[in-house]
Amino acid sequence: MASKGICLAVLFVFCLPLPLPVLSVNTNINGTRGASVLWQCHHKLESPFQPQESRIYWQTQDDIVLHVYNAGQEEYEYQDKTFQNRTKIFPDQLSLGNFSLVIEPLMLRDDRISLTVVYMAATQAGITICQQTLYVAAPLQKPKVEINHTTMSANCSTRGVYPEPQISWTSQNDSHIPEHTLGQREVQTTMTHEEDGTYSINSMVSITGTMTCYVYNPTSNQTVSAAAAITEHTKSRVIAIVVPIILIIIIIIICIAVGIACARARAGGPYAAPEIALAPIDDGGGSEGDEAEQRRDDGRVEEELN
Repeated sequence: MASKGICLAVLFVFCLPLPLPVLSVNTNINGTRGASVLWQCHHKLESPFQPQESRIYWQTQDDIVLHVYNAGQEEYEYQDKTFQNRTKIFPDQLSLGNFSLVIEPLMLRDDRISLTVVYMAATQAGITICQQTLYVAAPLQKPKVEINHTTMSANCSTRGVYPEPQISWTSQNDSHIPEHTLGQREVQTTMTHEEDGTYSINSMVSITGTMTCYVYNPTSNQTVSAAAAITEHTKSRVIAIVVPIILIIIIIIICIAVGIACARARAGGPYAAPEIALAPIDDGGGSEGDEAEQRRDDGRVEEELN
């Protein structure tokens, strides 16, 4: 007979489309995966609590049963399998209106479920109280920031994050200058959804000073960070790498320029300088000597004729 009464009660609560009075406003509670969460519910009883005539159901708004208290004892027949061995109430405090429930351990699949308590007593109609939405977060791990000296970039990585986090970067060139927050266009972030439901994060930025990576969890309101900077030793290594590269580039440019000049010269043929005719130079004394010689020659001719 008692079994039949339980079944009728369950049918009444879960199957009949009769809305129950709601005596509370929906609020939010946050929890961490692997930890416990206390779903607090305190109700002011209108009449003394009578265990044998009371029925209490902790359930979701989708009618998934987390816990049942009926006729003075806890029952697990109608408890959803996903919550077996994970729920606990306070039977000795029910008479005080403490209908709180402990869920332990929390799982990621518990995230965003809407919880409610259905209370039915012999002296009053069934009511719905303590409506709350549960949000679950995975604990954040400190990210790892690594410097890539070849690409002059910083990479921030972490894993096991839930829900999807927010990533931001700051840079600082001088300790006397406030940090500068990088814009979205300066940051390249990749989020991978893993099989266990968590996210793996990889975020990369160009190095402009001391770089700090921040990972923020909106559910737990938790922020973790890690920083990295170019040290003097790193700067020396960078110079040792960059300077030879620059010299090689300059040599290549010079070789290309010389090659182009030689190719143009071969295409135009051998170059010959034009001949320039030089006029005789009159120094002013040569003409008198020539006249004297001419007179001597004329004198010899006349002697031969005589």
